Amino acid sequence: LDSDTLISAKTLYYKFEVCPGYWDWLLKECRHGNIVCIDKVKAELVDPDISEWAKANPTFFKPNNVTRQTEISDWVSSHPRFTPAAKLKFSKGADVTVIAHALAGGHTVVTQEVSAPLSQSSIKIPDVCSAFGIRCINIVVLLKILEARFVLEIKP
Repeated sequence: LDSDTLISAKTLYYKFEVCPGYWDWLLKECRHGNIVCIDKVKAELVDPDISEWAKANPTFFKPNNVTRQTEISDWVSSHPRFTPAAKLKFSKGADVTVIAHALAGGHTVVTQEVSAPLSQSSIKIPDVCSAFGIRCINIVVLLKILEARFVLEIKP
């Protein structure tokens, strides 16, 4: 999971107080080995609420597998389309590590980012994944694949 799958959920559509089932579901799927979120992503969770959730659930975050990170970084660095600022931003964030972890483990990347193959000033995860043959989906597709169900609680 990319950090935006957690940040967007908390901020927009699966707020802790509105849909606690989403957060319980994430933890359950992690325990079953169906999803992985790495330590580098945890470092990007600076919002106080999501940061507290991350601290309360340390087993949700796994060690980074960076065995293929140089390969990803080299591809981005040598790509003539991207601006130097875009390359620097990409290299400092969790994206390169998320993609490297997926490449090393044969995983699918889950992100809310949208492909922008002509972008020069922003390097999008789906575009890098595509270059390396890594499957990349959004959280709604993941929910469907794993058959997530959040049941409405009716209060008296």
